[in-house]
Amino acid sequence: MRRALSNIAIDAALAEKERRAISQRTRDALAAKKAQGVKLGGLNAKGIANRDEALERSEQLRPVFAELAGMSHRKMAAELNARKIPTPAGPPMACRDGQAGAVAPGLNLTGTHQPAVAAPAQ
Repeated sequence: MRRALSNIAIDAALAEKERRAISQRTRDALAAKKAQGVKLGGLNAKGIANRDEALERSEQLRPVFAELAGMSHRKMAAELNARKIPTPAGPPMACRDGQAGAVAPGLNLTGTHQPAVAAPAQ
């Protein structure tokens, strides 16, 4: 038993050492690219197109989500499927327990524009 625990401790120490080595190599490679003048991160043309497409889709679906406001995510998913409204990726809507936003994964209904669905009046 002690030998097994000892081996686990050694494996954990080696894994931690490798994690630090990988992290350092990544930082060094990024620093080298930055020194060469390569732009790292930020939006590119595809990212901008994806963002604009998501915003357009959210605006198109705003009335639908306003109509479904107050429903549970599961009921919303069922209603969206009944209306044959696909997810951005194509498969049917699904709601998995404990996952906020699972009704329309990837659909940008928040951000700098107005919320897609007004909060219900109390």
